Amino acid sequence: MMTLLLTREAAMWRKTCPVCNVDLNPGVVEEAAGQEKSLEVKLHRLPVLECPNGHRQFADPKFPQLLLDRLVERDEARLPASNAKGMVFKEYHCAACGDKLTDPGDRPHTFHVDVELAELAPFDVELTVPVHRCARCGHEQLHSLSDIRRHTPGALAHAFKGAAIAPPR
Repeated sequence: MMTLLLTREAAMWRKTCPVCNVDLNPGVVEEAAGQEKSLEVKLHRLPVLECPNGHRQFADPKFPQLLLDRLVERDEARLPASNAKGMVFKEYHCAACGDKLTDPGDRPHTFHVDVELAELAPFDVELTVPVHRCARCGHEQLHSLSDIRRHTPGALAHAFKGAAIAPPR
């Protein structure tokens, strides 16, 4: 059995469902998925608060922002990404060998991230994006890290909406 820990603020945040006014209890969304342009996000074993009637709330009112900050600032920054050169006409070069990338970059690759946020049960995130393979050294990498960072908020919003998790009030 999975235990969900909540911060004091989260525990005080919402004790009853705003829709049907019954008690909320810790729960888990087994999978929530969302896509924004070339980025697909899947959340596995996502901790939530839910009522017996199936209405869901975030386990912490700050959860969406905490997860977004964690993914964009920490996890996505570690993904292998090409280097852009040129002010007007961008050319992308391999981060490993510096050769110009000519591969169309249409091969999807999934990166796995184990997420632990303060006082919540751990869960997993999968980020699926197209990657480019360098013709010279074979290194696989994202075309543009900034594009992925720009699409992350939308992909997460679609995942939350698809899982029927109500936005914080």
